[in-house]
Amino acid sequence: MSISIQKYVLPPFYNNTYLVVDNNSKQAVVIDPASGSKIISEIARENGYRIIGIWLTHAHFDHFCGVSEITNASGDIPPIALHPEDLELWRRGGDAQAFNFVFERGPEPSMFLEDRQTLILGDTKFEVIHTPGHCKGHVVYYNQDEGVIFCGDLIFKDGIGRTDLEGGSMKQILDSIINKILILPEETRLLPGHGAETSIKDKKNLV
Repeated sequence: MSISIQKYVLPPFYNNTYLVVDNNSKQAVVIDPASGSKIISEIARENGYRIIGIWLTHAHFDHFCGVSEITNASGDIPPIALHPEDLELWRRGGDAQAFNFVFERGPEPSMFLEDRQTLILGDTKFEVIHTPGHCKGHVVYYNQDEGVIFCGDLIFKDGIGRTDLEGGSMKQILDSIINKILILPEETRLLPGHGAETSIKDKKNLV
């Protein structure tokens, strides 16, 4: 594999944060840093990884509340990637107030994503796919060579993402899943923002 993927399930929300490392260059990105992500900066430093980006699938607070822990620990502010349709959600704290959760938001996103955009991690390419439905600016990150998608809260092992929050739409999320995800190779791994991984083959039986 040209990349290594390390998953961290961090309290108090126990959602998945991913450290993705390009094995040749030792460049790394953090996808959806949750609370407790300071440990990821420490692991990167111990292993000689250089974090060159923080990629957000969307702007609900549990998926970016660890950004400040990474930037504070490293002293650097790598580009923080977000789809612009979720910037308003980010600016109001990802709706953390509804859960009485207080956190330091950290630097504002500085890289605004577009559908079908290519992101580079060392020698590895990822495709950004805009997948609204859970919220307006939800995206996934697809690496075709490794057959893996970091799919945030779009899709889970036993179901699909919520659509009852602001910006959610059942019509849109089904369109995103059926017409943008399930058309990809069946063996593609789906690494969600919560719970265990699944695959496109498995999801064809659920949607």
